[in-house]
Amino acid sequence: MNALLMAVMAILLHNRLPRPRDAAPMSCTGLLRSTLSLLRREPLLRRRAAIGAFSMASYSVQLTALTFLLARPPFDWSAAAIGLFGLVGVIGVAGMNFVARLSDRGRVQAVSGTAAALLTLSWLPLLAGESSLLWPAVEVISLNQQAGLNSSQKTFMTLFFVTPPPPGGGGFSLCRLGSATDQPGP
Repeated sequence: MNALLMAVMAILLHNRLPRPRDAAPMSCTGLLRSTLSLLRREPLLRRRAAIGAFSMASYSVQLTALTFLLARPPFDWSAAAIGLFGLVGVIGVAGMNFVARLSDRGRVQAVSGTAAALLTLSWLPLLAGESSLLWPAVEVISLNQQAGLNSSQKTFMTLFFVTPPPPGGGGFSLCRLGSATDQPGP
C-alpha cells in the first residue's frame, strides 16, 4: 500500500511541479564547488551551518547519553524499549508549526536563541534522569522541540531561501552541511 501511495505521489509531483528552465547537468565536483563558493561568499550561511553542526552534535551526544541511562539500572531497558521511548519526542515535534511561523515572520534570532537555550537546558533533566523516568521524558521533549533537527534547520532554511543562489544552483546541499558532519541525511 505504501509503495502504491508513493508511486501515485511521484506521478502527481512529476506532473505538477514546474520544470527547471536551465536544467544543465552538473557534475558532483561542480556541485561541491558551487556549495563551497556559496559558503565563501555568504558569512551568514557559514555561521548558520556552524550552528547547525554544533546543534546536531549536541543532540546526538545527548541521545547517546540517554540511551546509556535507560539501558542500565534502575531501568534496564532493551534496545526496542529505548527506541519506543523516543516516540515521546513527538510531543516536541508538535510545536514545529509554531516555530516555522515565527521564523517565516522574521523572528529567526528569537527562535535560534530559544533553541540554543533549550538545547543547553536539556542536559539538566538528563543529569536527574536516574531518579525518575519523568526527567528523561522531559529531556526528549525539549530536545525535539529545540530542534537541532527542527528549529535550527528551519531557521537555516528561512535564511537560505532569501540568499541569492550560487551559479549552477548547487547551494541546496549546504542546508544539510551542518547535520551531514554528524548524521546522515534523509
